[in-house]
Amino acid sequence: MNKKKSPSNNTGTLNTRSHSNSFTAQRLRVRDALIEAGSRGQTTIELRENLDVIHAPARVLELRQQGFSILTKMEKDQDAFGRTHRVGRYFLISLPKRMLGVSS
Repeated sequence: MNKKKSPSNNTGTLNTRSHSNSFTAQRLRVRDALIEAGSRGQTTIELRENLDVIHAPARVLELRQQGFSILTKMEKDQDAFGRTHRVGRYFLISLPKRMLGVSS
């Protein structure tokens, strides 16, 4: 019997018991990945294949609406099948003021 391999995060593991595909859960995975990636950023393909975020641009937009400053640079990247796509690479520039303990 063939078992599907669970998606993994950058450390190679994903807790499938607490794994959810809700928008909120995906948004939190994107946020955490961008924080961890630092100046390397994350591509749409990396977020999809490593963190099971199906529509990364929408999750990035939601984070921007929550006050995160995220830069997008377009580039070419290959998926797991070797196909080349034009994708965004996302860089976290700054966190929302509320997360930094700064009042507005």
